[in-house]
Amino acid sequence: LDFTATFGETVTVTGTPRVSLTIGSTSRNADYLSGSGSSALVFRHTVLAGDADTDGLAVSSPVALNSGTIKDAAGNDAALTFTAPSTAGVKVDTTAPTITSVTVPAAATYRTSQSLTFTVNLSENVTVNTVGGVPSLSLTIGSTARSAAYESRDGTTALTFSYVITAGELDTDGIVVASPLVLNSGTIRDEAGNDLVLTFTAPGASTVLVDAVAPTITGVSKPADASYRAGQNLDFTLTFSESVAVVTTGGQPFLAVTVGSTSRQAGYSSGNGTSALVF
Repeated sequence: LDFTATFGETVTVTGTPRVSLTIGSTSRNADYLSGSGSSALVFRHTVLAGDADTDGLAVSSPVALNSGTIKDAAGNDAALTFTAPSTAGVKVDTTAPTITSVTVPAAATYRTSQSLTFTVNLSENVTVNTVGGVPSLSLTIGSTARSAAYESRDGTTALTFSYVITAGELDTDGIVVASPLVLNSGTIRDEAGNDLVLTFTAPGASTVLVDAVAPTITGVSKPADASYRAGQNLDFTLTFSESVAVVTTGGQPFLAVTVGSTSRQAGYSSGNGTSALVF
């Protein structure tokens, strides 16, 4: 933080005079840096970790000589009092933003092409820069490492990350979210430029399941060998690789059958919720 004290004439400085500051409720000093032999002296305070001032630091008169001197060419001591400038807009923030929690998708089983959306909640507003790369959230689906990419809500305390499920993925005991957040050469910073602390406490996600594996027909059982007459049923059982649900609201599934040279349909009869459907 550089402050420039302008005098009515050229002055010479010895030692290290200083300007008194108040940052938050803490007294600090801006020490003489340069300008001896001119009418403008620069005083500098280097911000310390832990300094914080959200409503503007304060500068106090007079300049303290601190065993130094400020004199003009004739040897006259400079008047050290001054009217303090308005510093309401000069704020200090050395506190890095942190991840307070990660919200996982609603409890459900998700399938191919559905999105898993995660919300990373932060301690303060941040800005995300994706020019160098897109930040991501690390996931494990089944035994496979995946990444949910940053999606939106720059400038807020809640960042959205999303992953689209691909065919073949399976997780029956809940996906895992892992710390830390990965920048991928992007940046996430608060208004003052403090980098986000990327580590967080991973949430329990055991209720977020993934099943992007399509069920397959593993076998078809035909009716017993015999001659069937009018009114008798020909029952075919289709066995699937897993339990399936049958929805007949839009129409009834059927199995194509050719009797003699005539096309017929064996309509779905029973088995909903199991791995064996009867037609």
